[in-house]
Amino acid sequence: MTAPDASPVRVSTTLQVTAALALGIPAMASAAILIRLAQGAGVPSMVIAAGRLVLSALLLTPLAYRASLAPIRSLRPRTFWLVVASGLILALHFTLWIGALEYVSVIIGVMLINSSPVWVALFEAVLLRAWPKPLVLAGIVLVLASSALMALTAAPGTGLGSNPLLGGALAAVGAVAAAAYLIIGRWVKDDLPLMSYLWLAYGCSAVAGAVVLLIFRLPVTGYLPVGYLWVALLAIIPHLIGHSTMNFALRHFSATYVSVATQLVPIIAALAAIFVFHEVPRLPQIVGAVGVVCGITLATLGQIERRAA
Repeated sequence: MTAPDASPVRVSTTLQVTAALALGIPAMASAAILIRLAQGAGVPSMVIAAGRLVLSALLLTPLAYRASLAPIRSLRPRTFWLVVASGLILALHFTLWIGALEYVSVIIGVMLINSSPVWVALFEAVLLRAWPKPLVLAGIVLVLASSALMALTAAPGTGLGSNPLLGGALAAVGAVAAAAYLIIGRWVKDDLPLMSYLWLAYGCSAVAGAVVLLIFRLPVTGYLPVGYLWVALLAIIPHLIGHSTMNFALRHFSATYVSVATQLVPIIAALAAIFVFHEVPRLPQIVGAVGVVCGITLATLGQIERRAA
């Protein structure tokens, strides 16, 4: 085995990516809190989702427009449509995730929505036609069992959501959508610079969000000013800062490392919800949350074992 490259450039890149993770993880953890605050201000979930997507795309446009046109125009049709698909899937992810928080507590919602590494492992097993390694299977079973424990023991009236089963289901499907988005991002990362990829994907997701509002005839005006503030912060902090830094980290660090690191996101969000909303989890939810984090970590580490085999 050769010694790792310790050149100044390599060290500088490692420090940059580490700093990006240190900034991006708390930024992503703020999403659930900001979503719940916007919902509390009377903004419908679909309007929150569309507002987040449209504002993020608009804010990114001045930074990405000139540098992105040429790379996007040179894309092969297959790659272009993959990025478009990733944007549509991203819109689905946020719509489901934000809707889930209407019905379920923050701790259950964030644990389930952050289970995407498990679904990535399942997708890769299907796409590569390779049966998952025992560690991956153990992680998947642990996540599913722990998720069921959290949702089934969180009955309405316990302070853990008005309909925990529905909210948990929406968050779980949102995690599946996130996994598909991540896989497509890996497929196209060598064909498109990061900023160009983000701008095209975010733009497509913004269009999808706007179309949803038109279909359901939801107004975008008439809400409390503080509701618009929370939506704007949602677009800036967890979306532009959080998701963009995670995409940056994936360009330089392994997906396994990033996936394990992002398990801090639900933990930070759940702790914040205790102080902001006084959502104190019951013992089954605490046990289930620990099980989800451990299962995701097992499944992620199992991916290393499979690739090394």
